[in-house]
Amino acid sequence: MNAPRYASLAAKVLARDSLPVPTPKADARARAISGIEQALTARALRRRRMRWGFGLSAAAAVAAAATWFVGFGQHHAPALVAIADPSGGGAHLLLASGSEPLRSGLPQPFPRTGT
Repeated sequence: MNAPRYASLAAKVLARDSLPVPTPKADARARAISGIEQALTARALRRRRMRWGFGLSAAAAVAAAATWFVGFGQHHAPALVAIADPSGGGAHLLLASGSEPLRSGLPQPFPRTGT
């Protein structure tokens, strides 16, 4: 294998021609470390927000699917049914609590539309 030999030769050539690197000043080093810490904190916050967002959207999807699945196939009866007698005998209201005759002036338990 020739790769390690060429790597070591290249390292020797680069080391021979390199200039000494000055050590950074204490305040510049502190600023660089602070900047790295802020970047890492911001990255962690972004990831945490993404995780929470995905979790909440998944929970909402499960809740919507469960609501749809539970409600599927259930037919809700209307709260009020009026049955009229074609022979002129009047009309009856069928409520969940029972039946009663429909009379004039009786307060309507449902909103009027179209007036």
